[in-house]
Amino acid sequence: MSSEERAAGGEMREAATTVAAQDREGPPAGLRRLDPSQVRLRRGLAGDLLALLEDRCLLRAQLMRAFPLSQPAAWVALRQADGTEVGLLPGLDGLDAESRHLAEEELRLRYFTPRVTAILDLRDELQGGRSGGVVWDLMTDRGPARLHMPNTNEHIQPLGGGRLLLTDRMGQRFEIADLDALDASSRRLLGRYVWL
Repeated sequence: MSSEERAAGGEMREAATTVAAQDREGPPAGLRRLDPSQVRLRRGLAGDLLALLEDRCLLRAQLMRAFPLSQPAAWVALRQADGTEVGLLPGLDGLDAESRHLAEEELRLRYFTPRVTAILDLRDELQGGRSGGVVWDLMTDRGPARLHMPNTNEHIQPLGGGRLLLTDRMGQRFEIADLDALDASSRRLLGRYVWL
């Protein structure tokens, strides 16, 4: 994840927290709480996402989760193609069936995170006689994958409840949904880098 994505995520969390805290009073100045029943999502001819609101139509609309890891079903931001935020949906409930289907599809693609079912191998990646990081050979719910992790301290993120998020140098994400569900060999390999 790039520093721009982290900064945008921080802004999203801050905005959603502010909206949630002031839910009864309405959103603060500059933020707009969107009523899901008033938002229509459709596909344009080129496959882009269109958002039809009471007061405008957005071409190439974007959807982003405010809390993608801890509360993936709550607070979804609707943005213009240039990243300008239009408003926040409290969730997907209340959208018509087609809009909800399109929103779920967009979010699934944006936050594609295969689940790790087994760790097959971990080995140091040598570059010029020095460690260039760790290579992970994984089995996921989407098939085999190889992960190149330059720094285990920054690329293994505990999510609580026995969950871990693994990221590689290209920003790909993989989730270990339950440490206890991993087989003994996977846990032994993971134990080299994570306190179990």
